[in-house]
Amino acid sequence: MEKRLTPRQYKFITGVLSGLSDANAARQAGYGEHYARKAAMWNRSVPVVKRAIEMEQAALRQQAKYDVQEAVVEIDRAVAFGFKRQNPMSVAKLLELKAILYGLLIDRVEVATVDMTAALARAETRVLNMIPPLPHGALATGAPSSIDWRPHIPGNPVAQPASDGESDSHVKKVGPDNR
Repeated sequence: MEKRLTPRQYKFITGVLSGLSDANAARQAGYGEHYARKAAMWNRSVPVVKRAIEMEQAALRQQAKYDVQEAVVEIDRAVAFGFKRQNPMSVAKLLELKAILYGLLIDRVEVATVDMTAALARAETRVLNMIPPLPHGALATGAPSSIDWRPHIPGNPVAQPASDGESDSHVKKVGPDNR
């Protein structure tokens, strides 16, 4: 047995179909300001509401009958206007859009994985090969002789205390005023 729409659900559907966001449609339907987002998500999960929105959107698409051919006709008119006004940027963007609509241009997203730990270690090696170390192992810059590039979990301490209990106060600082 199919459940019937409540008045609030009907107002929610009307709001969504009029172009409001789900949260604003829920507010318009009478849900509280702070509860509107949850109410919108809940309403979208109710099968009868979901089906009613899908059916109405399909009917609106049929009425609109705006497809690729209609869009291309409008683009052609806009291109002619761009040529008439001598606006090459608008013509270029419109022709690009037309090519996308015809499937001649495809936006591609490339996802590449990068081993940051190894890349940083290689960069450190290049730097260390350029800077001569001081007699006690530290670099002339005052930086430690090696950096731990391994990933650390947030919240865990990154710096480890010196195993011999010493601080880096023995490192000679090299700078303009030798402080």
